Order: sequence, then C-alpha cells, then structure tokens
Amino acid sequence: RWRRQAIPDWETYHAGMSMDKPRPAIMRLLESMEDGSLNYNIITGRPERYRGQTQRWLIENGILHYNFIFMRGEQDYSSSPEVKLTGILESGVDKKDVILIDNNAKVAEFLRPKGYEVWLVE
Repeated sequence: RWRRQAIPDWETYHAGMSMDKPRPAIMRLLESMEDGSLNYNIITGRPERYRGQTQRWLIENGILHYNFIFMRGEQDYSSSPEVKLTGILESGVDKKDVILIDNNAKVAEFLRPKGYEVWLVE
C-alpha cells in the first residue's frame, strides 16, 4: 500500500518492492501449510522482468514452498484481474479447489462472479 503513491510511474512503484513487509496473517497461513498438505501458487501482476527481484524477496522472507510463480508478460497490458485469471487458468487448478488471496478489490470483484473464492486483504 505504501508504494501506491508512485502509480502510474510503474518503474518507481516496482523499484520499492524489496522494502515491502510480508503480512503477518498471510505468513502464519503459509507456515500452517508447511506440512505439505496444501499447495500454493503465486500469481502476480508484476511484469516478468521483476522475477529475480520477486524471488529474492520471497526467499528473504521465508516463502519457499510454492509450486510456481506466474507473472505478467512483458507486452501484456491487460488489467490486473485479467492477468490473474490467466495465471489461475495456466496453473491448471479447478476453481472448486482454490482460495485466492489478493489485496485488490477489483480482482475480487472480477473473479467472484466467475465462481472463485477470493479473500481480500487490505
């Protein structure tokens, strides 16, 4: 949330991602899944060119046991909700087997009518 004042300067916005702090509740949820009983994927609207920086942030914050990361293609100018739907579809998971956690109300508004369970965090 603290980087939103940089929008629409996306380069400045993404440059600050290394200083983001993980949400404690989300970290507790991920820690509870460490026994391997649940799998998770990371689907982000960040452009692919930030994959290395994103992966470093995940490692530095102890987020290690995800299946894959889906990122926005470099020439993809779709809305964030559309990008995330593409990532979900590419993951191959069935909508009845997935809970989506996002911080963007537009993502929730877009995906819920399509039958996805979306937990919105602010």
